Amino acid sequence: MIKILWMSPVVLSNSNNSTGSWLYSMHKLLVESKQVCVVNMTIDWSRRTGGIKHIIMDDGTEEYILPNFVHLKRNKIPLFIYLKRIENIIKVINADIIHIWGVETYFSKLVFKLKLTIPTLLEIQGLKYEYADVYRGDLTLMDSLKLLSFKDLITLGKLSLFQKEKEFRKQGYYDKIAISNFKYISTQSQWVRDVIQLYSNGIIYQTKMSIRQEFLDASFWTYPQEPCPLFYFSASSAIPYKCVQTAFKALALVKLKYPNVRLKVAGQFNFVTRWNDSGYKKYLYLLLDKLKIKDSVDFLGNLTAEEIIDIQKKCVAVIQTSFIETYSLANAEALCLGTPLISTFAGAIPELGKDRESILFYQPGDYRICAARMIELIENPVLADTLSRNAVSFNRHKHNPNDVLQCQLNIYHDIMNREHV
Repeated sequence: MIKILWMSPVVLSNSNNSTGSWLYSMHKLLVESKQVCVVNMTIDWSRRTGGIKHIIMDDGTEEYILPNFVHLKRNKIPLFIYLKRIENIIKVINADIIHIWGVETYFSKLVFKLKLTIPTLLEIQGLKYEYADVYRGDLTLMDSLKLLSFKDLITLGKLSLFQKEKEFRKQGYYDKIAISNFKYISTQSQWVRDVIQLYSNGIIYQTKMSIRQEFLDASFWTYPQEPCPLFYFSASSAIPYKCVQTAFKALALVKLKYPNVRLKVAGQFNFVTRWNDSGYKKYLYLLLDKLKIKDSVDFLGNLTAEEIIDIQKKCVAVIQTSFIETYSLANAEALCLGTPLISTFAGAIPELGKDRESILFYQPGDYRICAARMIELIENPVLADTLSRNAVSFNRHKHNPNDVLQCQLNIYHDIMNREHV
């Protein structure tokens, strides 16, 4: 049995963690295969004090949980006392492979600091240097200047969009260095492989995304019989490159023809404004008033898989507005359920289906065409059903759990074989 040390962003012993949901299902597949022993090292962002926790889960998985970055230096490398503890834990675990989930995590820097001899696989999730180019989405320079808030002024712009964009670019620079130094790299989309080949001479693997089982077991979406047309939108939070304003502007146009249309928004959106909110968040809040759609938008917060499925089955379609996606698990889950998808043609999203066959595409920021696609699906249930059937057929095959598991096992075995030649 191969022992894998995961360095991941999720606390596996906390099933309610809203981050990296696909890692829970991937972990479950690996444990049930009985071919891999997984040990997880992660960070508890809610815990500012205390040492490293060691937990043994019911399925036998060991987990080491570090406190958050309070104990870290500015370069995100632990202080010497923690560094030695982590190094000792890694020695005790004696893993065959280290699997780092995300180049943007500090674990990629940690491994180089420790200079371990254990073969290490870097999983590409986010690519901040690519995000930096479109960080402000469709916001112009003048728009961005107008978004400077009182909070930005008293912090000398440290929290402005310009500063955040600068931070992404700086972090992206170090990410490219990390990518260039890893021998083994795993990717989830062709788009990512095309991008990173410019910075890497390593062995690049193609992995498969593990969809939460709830979306694979659920009955298929059928055209809803709701008294008013509903649309679903989700984003982790109010981030400019997610371009939330596209969904709001599109909704306002659809509302001219269908006054009772509603938008269901999932994610960490808290529009109770405070003096220290970011300028972009305030912009979105004011936009709801300006477009007169405040009473047509329902903010749902973070949802479980069951809640997402229940809401999407009542919706005409899912709306995706992002300027960039390295994969988009949320889209993949919707397509596995069969909910029609109206999406920007951006990043890796086109790999999930073809235009007007299983997805309706539009260009990022083009809220008028997004609105036109929403109206089209309201008025054409036959097209919606066709998109749904094709999406289910393609994506349930693409995310078949057995194929996902075998693909991941093949990657681990290939690394082991290369290291023992």
